[in-house]
Amino acid sequence: MNDNFAKNLKKIRKEHNLSQEQLAEELGVSRQAISKWESSVAYPEMDKIITICKMYDVNIDDLLHRDITLVKNDEETNIKYNKLINTVFNNITDSIDMFIKLSFKNKVRLILENIILVCIFAIGMVIVNGLVKTLLHEMFEMLPYKIEALFVSVLTTVVLLAYLLFVIIILIRTFKTRYLDYYLANKNNNSKEEIDDSSENKKEVIKTEDKIIIRDPKNSNGSILKGLVNLFFFGVRVFNFFILLGVIGTLVFGCFCTFIALYHITVHPIFVSFTFLGVFGIAACIVFAIMLFGFIFKKKNNVKFLFILFLLAIVGASISTGSIFMNAAKFEVVEVNTVTNTQEISYNDDLYFSRNYLLGSNNIKFVIDDSIAKDKIVLESSHSDTLGNVIFNVENNVISCSIEDYVDRYEFNYKYKYIISYIKDNKIPKDTINGSSITIKGREANIKKLIANSTKNVISDVTNINNGYVLYLSDERFENYVCNKKDFYNECYAIIAEDNDAYKEIMNTTFTIDNNKLKYKNSNIECEENNLFDHKSFTCRTK
Repeated sequence: MNDNFAKNLKKIRKEHNLSQEQLAEELGVSRQAISKWESSVAYPEMDKIITICKMYDVNIDDLLHRDITLVKNDEETNIKYNKLINTVFNNITDSIDMFIKLSFKNKVRLILENIILVCIFAIGMVIVNGLVKTLLHEMFEMLPYKIEALFVSVLTTVVLLAYLLFVIIILIRTFKTRYLDYYLANKNNNSKEEIDDSSENKKEVIKTEDKIIIRDPKNSNGSILKGLVNLFFFGVRVFNFFILLGVIGTLVFGCFCTFIALYHITVHPIFVSFTFLGVFGIAACIVFAIMLFGFIFKKKNNVKFLFILFLLAIVGASISTGSIFMNAAKFEVVEVNTVTNTQEISYNDDLYFSRNYLLGSNNIKFVIDDSIAKDKIVLESSHSDTLGNVIFNVENNVISCSIEDYVDRYEFNYKYKYIISYIKDNKIPKDTINGSSITIKGREANIKKLIANSTKNVISDVTNINNGYVLYLSDERFENYVCNKKDFYNECYAIIAEDNDAYKEIMNTTFTIDNNKLKYKNSNIECEENNLFDHKSFTCRTK
């Protein structure tokens, strides 16, 4: 016999709140005997051990060879697990029994209510998934892409599993509280009644049993279905509230547009039609807003009056729209007035053209004209009268353009005044913000030299025409580019880095180009011609 008995005896005594004297009295021994047993100095006779086992419901083998605390915990755990398993199986059995006894109407109702719940939770899962992914991407955006994707995927899965577990618990709990508990309570009551009733009464109870499953009509205010319906209509009201805000915004904008049309009513008859269209549109918006307000805040409206008013507004708006189309058919699209400016300057071999961004065009036409003197070139600009007069400047061998008395032709006020002047005469200008067309004329040698100088350090393209060339200058200015001598001018390509690492490699690499093929000695990058931009370029990336 080992020390397990001594330890177990002491645990039994303390568990039952007994002193050594009290335990000794119950076993019919002295206190000294109990003390010796607990300190492993002496051991009791077998009859005393059997007595202890009977009195305190302990197994002899457990008392002598095991820790009775662990044994008891294991027994309690097994009892809990067995009880849980029995409860689950009993609930499943009772649920099947309940569903079988339900009337067809109640079966349909039960299924529909649970389908609605599942749909609501499914929508919630989609929302949770979107919010969690957005939040996690914001939290881990500083990490490398693959690590970020892994973190987001794992954490999103964990959150969705937790949400799914929560939903399952809620569905089971709702089903049990809503149906099963009520069914079992009525089943027990019916069982008690069956004991005292005759066989005829038993049939009546069984007959009504399937009608008891759904909650008592007196307690129908707590119905999940009714609650879900109320929740649905609340959501509809909230949605309509935001629609109402949009209608109010449209109403304000309509009032503004109607006022503008009314202000121009003397300019052209089309503005009269626009004014009436605005008035009828405002009336329709007001009717719609009143109907939405009544639905949201449960106010009674004179539906008949509102319907008639809305119908009249629609009819009036339709007539006004037809009038607008009839007036618009009278308009004629015309070319805008063109202004031409010509200037002659002295030529030298260092001259080159620099594009001005105010002109709205980056194509320069070079025309060969041998009738012009050897030491002269002619600069010509042609543009619509929406643009101020274009003048040419020559400074430090740079030919540039500027606009005299420049007005921002993209400003609303400028365009508005320009268009109104045409509308008065039933005309629409074809292009109200046309840029300038630049032409440079001179002898062939001078023209080629100008083009060669203009394409030295700029991404450009040159095409042949019948009596000269067209030079295209890129809007962009690049720190890295490579040029190829082509005929009498340079054909330059931009070297674009796809990321910061590629940029560092490009800065330490020498590029050349031959027959449109880029050549370089750097095994860390790869470059390919890029056709995505409106300028010639190669895009490089690290391997």
